[in-house]
Formats: sequence, C-alpha cells, structure tokens
Amino acid sequence: MFFLFYLFCGASIISLCMFWWWLNRHFQLRRRLEPIFNAPNSFNKTGCEIARDVLDENNLSELPIRKGSISNDNVFKSQEGRYGTIYLNPEHYENPTLQALAVSVHECGHAINFNKGRSYLSLSKYLWGGFFILSMLAIVPLVFLSKPAIWWLFLLGAFPGAMLIAARLLEEKGATSTGIKMLEKNHLMTEEEKGFVKQYLCSNLLHYMSGFSLYTLVWNILMALLVYQAIGIRLN
Repeated sequence: MFFLFYLFCGASIISLCMFWWWLNRHFQLRRRLEPIFNAPNSFNKTGCEIARDVLDENNLSELPIRKGSISNDNVFKSQEGRYGTIYLNPEHYENPTLQALAVSVHECGHAINFNKGRSYLSLSKYLWGGFFILSMLAIVPLVFLSKPAIWWLFLLGAFPGAMLIAARLLEEKGATSTGIKMLEKNHLMTEEEKGFVKQYLCSNLLHYMSGFSLYTLVWNILMALLVYQAIGIRLN
C-alpha cells in the first residue's frame, strides 16, 4: 500500500511537470503566430465558405455549418442532424482570416472522418461513460454510507480513462491531418498558409495535451489520498 501511495505521488509530480511544459509550449507557439491571426487568407474566403467548399467536395453538401455564439468554441457535433453539424464562432464564421482557415478546416476534418467511419468520437463517449461509472461507484460508500471510498475501483477506472485520452488525441490529430489534405487537394491554400495552419493546429493539440495532463494530475492526487486513507484504516 505504501508503494502505491508513493507511486501516485510520483505520478502527480510527473503530471504537473507535463502540464506546465505542454502549456508553456502552447503559449510560445501562439505568441509567435498571433501577429498574423487576422491576416487575410489568399483566397479571401470566410471560415464558412472554406468549410462549405471542403464539405461539398466530400459529398457532405447536406451537412450544415452554423454560426455559434461568441462564447462558444468551434465544434463539430456528431449527434446533430443526419451527418452532424459544424459550429463556428462569429469571428471565424464571417471573416476571411488565416485563423478562420485553420479552424474551419480542422472542424471539417472531424466531420469527414466521422462520416467515413474513421472517427474516435463515438468510442470516446463510451470510454468516458466507463470512466465516469467506475469513479462514481468508487465514491458511493464515501458519500452515502460514510465509509471509505473504494480506491481500487478508481484504479480500475484508469484503463478507460487512459484510453479516452489516447482516443481524443488521435481524434484531434486525425482531424488536422484530414483537413490539411483537403485544403491541398482543393488548392485552397498556399505553402506559406500551410505552415501557419500546421503550427496553429499544433498549438491547439498542445493545449489539449496540457488539459489531459491536468486531469491526470488531479486523478493521481485523488488516488494518493484514497490510498493514504486506506493505509490509515489498516493501521488503526
């Protein structure tokens, strides 16, 4: 038991270092690209127009592209409509900028992969469900019965949790790869713009990785506390 406690403490320190490193790399890359975020793209097309061109070329003319709210992120919602729905916030929906180019093609990548059966979105939902159920079962004794939480159920939840992180990262990388291929295939960007799109979407991926490192940090801290609690009960 002491071994597990020190193991989770060590994993917490590693997760904290990874979180700081990924987040720092994200902000470094963003600061480098920020001066040209709002530069016009070479075809002077808005994010909505670019997305429409890419989707039409992939036989997804019926997939709607909607203007989201200012506060919402750009997102592809697979459960809305027959083929899903893409939402772009007003800044990217209406403006012909390099940032709009990168964002719109990434969401198109999600949509294309989902409709061609190459997406991890559905798998991610099942994995999240498994992680959530195991975590809730682990804390039921603590919340409702005033007994120690079942730490080994939390540990069991690490398997769907780790697979969920892997699936989400593969989903994001796949969407970026597909989106860039579609831009190249349809000649919708120059070589200079390709460099910007790759770096911008790489910075987004780094942000995802920092977020997952933070979740891992919190989970490891909880595991260390639960194991410590179990050690205290055994000693008493």
